[in-house]
Amino acid sequence: MPATRHGDVQLYETSAIVRYIDEVFDGPSLLPATATERAVMEQWVSVLNCYVYDHLIRNYALQYIIPSLHNQPPNRDAINAGLDHVGRDLELIDAAYAGRDWIASKSLSLADLFLGPVLATVTRFPEAAAAVEGKEGIKAFINRIERRDNYRAFCLV
Repeated sequence: MPATRHGDVQLYETSAIVRYIDEVFDGPSLLPATATERAVMEQWVSVLNCYVYDHLIRNYALQYIIPSLHNQPPNRDAINAGLDHVGRDLELIDAAYAGRDWIASKSLSLADLFLGPVLATVTRFPEAAAAVEGKEGIKAFINRIERRDNYRAFCLV
């Protein structure tokens, strides 16, 4: 579970932590300028939190990662059971990034920062990597965000 402490403030949950950091520390805001763009950002944060994270990480990527920690093969039954969701979610995300640098506005937002690590993780595994072939919106986004120094420093292993 993500958690942080800053002085007397103790927080857990990613959304609360990143919003606090965005508001308290210097730097450009990660919240879009207009109400419409902020609503789109919130929509994508909710989409990720409510089902995309489960589909792409819990029910897919972790079915490779956790068994590998115990020198076991991937859980093929669980992976195969979730592949329809993986494909559908990647289609949805690709359509949202098509022709756009960032998902909610003309500048980087919290939604992009939430999606970046999920997409970078899931595309390390064969079915999702194959599903991303031809999805130029996702591929361009991953390329763009991975060129950012701060993203490379904190999100890439």
